[in-house]
Amino acid sequence: MMSRFSCLSVMIAALLVTAPPTQATQVQVHVSLSGLNLDTPQGAHDLIFRIRSAAAEPCGGNDVHDPYWSSRYDACIREAVSNVVKAVNRPLVTQAYVAMYPHDAARQHAQPPVVASN
Repeated sequence: MMSRFSCLSVMIAALLVTAPPTQATQVQVHVSLSGLNLDTPQGAHDLIFRIRSAAAEPCGGNDVHDPYWSSRYDACIREAVSNVVKAVNRPLVTQAYVAMYPHDAARQHAQPPVVASN
């Protein structure tokens, strides 16, 4: 079964490298679901990587060498992925997220999020 979405609009609270530490900017990024079947583990895994790739530039780029900015970049990417996983609400996408970000999933939820079954 193919996803009911053809494209996701990902809202990213981009902690821009040039922004003061307390300032976050909301950025909307489109992520294509073309060719993905979110009812397969591979499709779910590929969606997570597409989200990460789409969030890279608004989150400050992946060429951040300073540990402070690098941690902000990583947090921004993780937040973007988490937000989309919640919005998509598909079991295999949630499983892929928990497998890739076990510490974040545990922190955000006492247990992995319960999602509607297909």
